[in-house]
This record gives sequence, structure tokens and C-alpha cells, in this order.
Amino acid sequence: MKGTGKFLIIIGMIAALFLLYVHFQVLIFQVSYAIEIKAKVLTRCHESYRRLKFQVEQLKAPQNLAEKMTTYKLDLQVPKEIHVLQAPALPPVELVPMGKTTFQPFSKGLIDFLGHWVKVAQADTNS
Repeated sequence: MKGTGKFLIIIGMIAALFLLYVHFQVLIFQVSYAIEIKAKVLTRCHESYRRLKFQVEQLKAPQNLAEKMTTYKLDLQVPKEIHVLQAPALPPVELVPMGKTTFQPFSKGLIDFLGHWVKVAQADTNS
């Protein structure tokens, strides 16, 4: 019986290996099928995007806009010439670093806080 026990264990292990092999082959098949379906969906979406983009570009076309202007009887006209005006270049701006600012907590109360802002906003009346 000792030999048959080892034989049965070896047969069981080989069967388990074959089952694992088949299981992984089925998983590979399922994954490849899912990838194929997603690739078809992606191709369809990409083609739909290209078609819709083409339609949007057609709707933006100047000829189409001119037709719509005449259809709705707008008093607008397509310009015969295009005039481009160029603005002069701005001089370079030099950035000056500001002094160190200090943060003062509002410990004196609301009245001092409001008084601080009023003092800053008042004009000099001594003249």
C-alpha cells in the first residue's frame, strides 16, 4: 500500500497542475475577450468623436455662418478685407521687492481694528 499511496498523491498533484493550467488558460481567454470588446468600443467612440468634431468644424465654417446670417435676415456682412492691428510692445516691468510685512493679531478688539482702517483711509485736512 505504500507504493499506491505515493502513486495516488503524484496523480493528484498532476491533476491539480492540469486543472490550474486549464483555469489560467480560461482566464487568459476571458481577459483577451474583454480587451477585444473594449478595443471595439474605443474604436467606435474614437470614430464618433472624429465625426462630431468634423460636424462642429462645419458649423463654425464662415460660409455656414454667412448662410445663417442671410436666413435670419441679420444686417451683418462678412468683411471683404481683414485688418490686423498690432499693439506696441510694452516696456519690461521691473519688479521691486516689498519690505517685510508684519502680522498683528486682533487682540485689542474690534474697535481698534476698525480704527486702524479708518486712519489709513482718511485724507490729510491740515492744509
